[in-house]
Amino acid sequence: MATPALSEDRIDVPPSSMPDIPELESPDQLEAWADLLFKNPGDQKLWNTELARQIQRTEKLSKQERESPLDPKLKLTIANSYQSQGIALRHLKRYEEALSALTHSIDVLAQMEKNYECKSSSSELPICGNIYDGIRLTFIYFANVYYDLSEMRNTEKYLERALEVPSTFEDFRHTLSRLVSLYLKQDDFQSALNIVLTAIEDELEYKHTKEVVTLSEMASSIYLRLFYTISWIPGTSDLRENDPRDFADRSGIGIGSNVKYGMTDPEEDSATFATLFFLQELANSNEGKEYPKAWGYRSYDDLLKNTDIEAYIRSQLADRNLEPAAKYLYNKYIRYNFGEVSGRPFSCPNEQPNSVTFTEVRKAIETGGEAIPHWTRYVIDLLFEGEQFLRTYCSKLE
Repeated sequence: MATPALSEDRIDVPPSSMPDIPELESPDQLEAWADLLFKNPGDQKLWNTELARQIQRTEKLSKQERESPLDPKLKLTIANSYQSQGIALRHLKRYEEALSALTHSIDVLAQMEKNYECKSSSSELPICGNIYDGIRLTFIYFANVYYDLSEMRNTEKYLERALEVPSTFEDFRHTLSRLVSLYLKQDDFQSALNIVLTAIEDELEYKHTKEVVTLSEMASSIYLRLFYTISWIPGTSDLRENDPRDFADRSGIGIGSNVKYGMTDPEEDSATFATLFFLQELANSNEGKEYPKAWGYRSYDDLLKNTDIEAYIRSQLADRNLEPAAKYLYNKYIRYNFGEVSGRPFSCPNEQPNSVTFTEVRKAIETGGEAIPHWTRYVIDLLFEGEQFLRTYCSKLE
């Protein structure tokens, strides 16, 4: 598509607010002006001034383009000016005009991409990197406008398109983080994990170990957020249901207790449940008989019962209470396997003969029917996908 003429969809500054346009020539002046703008995102006068400045700038650049129609730097500057108009219009809440300005920017950049054959696998022209930077940023600016309009699907679409544009890994990571945050804000853990695990697969193909570590740590953070949702309403410290069977106490499972320390908040829920595995090892060690009194138990048998995680999980499965099982699966197969481990970006799940398995838990879901909450099923399905991912790819790190 050809670059649209300025007469099409012309953007104007209201006469009543026609500002004095500052002369900004040096890089220091431009930087100070940009800093002033973004420290005052709601200042209508400032942003009207910026809009007028960018309109004036675009008109000047377009005249220059008529004299030098093949100058690539000039075309990139024009695309940037349309971007800047879009940003100013967004801050002025003139959203339709902002989208129009950004469309002009994309049209200029898309034509340049075509002219320089940037999509060709053999293309190594430096200008293509500049073009793709512009396209990626424009897609992000589109996403910002749609986010303000509360159009989440369009926001996702443009962030996804930004991810597809060739870029540095740091730029890719930044955009990916924004998209993941958007998914998680909508409790869409499936999309968040899918896009991160796919990115890990892509980086593994090129043996980019440092990048895989970064993405693996991102996956680890998402799974922790997922763990919190097993018993807690996402983004809050409110329990889904007040059932102490789903939690661990300070020094073990706390079987029979009506209130457990893990019920304090999501962070304590995570900490106390993870500690169960450590306490189990201590209780079964040679020094185990020394701990009952210090840990508040009447006998060593009582201690063993309250640290036998597998027996407890299986008893809860029999009662069709699967929330403890979901927490167990996360800690056993996911928690310590995503993220850098001994210099590796992730590790293989370690299953012992007595371990509660996904097969057991999924069978309990089938037999439990409608008694099993939908969200618990959803969490367990995502944990299973993560465990399968680890088993598939951990061996390929050798």
